[in-house]
Amino acid sequence: MKLSKLFRKDIPKLSKEVDSELLDRINKIKVETKPMKRKEFLESAHNIFREPAFQEVLNDLVERQIEHSIRMTKNWEQVMFDRATLNGFDLVKEEFGMLEGEFQNTIKPAEQFNKHDIL
Repeated sequence: MKLSKLFRKDIPKLSKEVDSELLDRINKIKVETKPMKRKEFLESAHNIFREPAFQEVLNDLVERQIEHSIRMTKNWEQVMFDRATLNGFDLVKEEFGMLEGEFQNTIKPAEQFNKHDIL
């Protein structure tokens, strides 16, 4: 039996197994830091997110991936792979954006409530 026929036949089953295993691993990943180190971690993520080079590189990767998807893909599987790659870039941006928001919340002074102020 040819390997290519076996591969085509087993790819949906294999794909489901790999996807579920990958999702399980991703869901178990958490960035856990101690309270004192969490602020340093958030500050580092803030600096990376605000770095123009980081934004430029990520945007360039997205553009190149879109161009590759438009010009170079020969079948649907390649298109889907390119879409997954683009989703990965978006997840990186989204995660750094959430860390940036968390950092901004930690450096913002707590609002003082004055019960005598007019609402």
